[in-house]
Amino acid sequence: METTYRVLRIEEQLYGCEELPEGQPVLCDVLLEAADGTQRVLPYPDAELTRLDINEGSTVTLRDHRLTKAAHKVYFTRHGETVWNVENKICGMTDSPLTEKGRAQARELGEDEVYIADILGAEAYDTQGNRVGTLREVLTPGGVDVFVFDTPTGTLMAPALKTVLLELDAEGGRIVLDEKRLEEGGLYEDRRS
Repeated sequence: METTYRVLRIEEQLYGCEELPEGQPVLCDVLLEAADGTQRVLPYPDAELTRLDINEGSTVTLRDHRLTKAAHKVYFTRHGETVWNVENKICGMTDSPLTEKGRAQARELGEDEVYIADILGAEAYDTQGNRVGTLREVLTPGGVDVFVFDTPTGTLMAPALKTVLLELDAEGGRIVLDEKRLEEGGLYEDRRS
């Protein structure tokens, strides 16, 4: 079973005056809180928390006693009023933006949740401030969403993971990407050749 939690606190376990036996990892007690408010403490290797970039405040998934950093969640809504509904246009395969009434009809979004329509056209930058491109599309294959960016020389496809998408500001139209993680997990198509 897979459960999503928010990391409330990470504390290194106390070892007193004793040194750890050789090869034994330093463990931390990770205090997790589920959406229903239940909490649990999970002993976890400090080095693994660092490798996964899990910190206090992170959203994580626990499956088979292993933590992973949760992906950004992007939700579609079909039941709020759209501009085309108001204009009596038939909507089928085309998305029409929600009206203010439509937004009120839609459920309140949780933390790290955005409407795709609100982020399309956002400008993406790397951590050094270099412009990467413009968000054109969000693919939702059923696992991790994929952000598709038009770049000056081609197309970049990046997984919607918190380790890759460091910052997502829907109101400001700005996305910050980790360029090192993009090298590991991004897919780039160069249109110049």
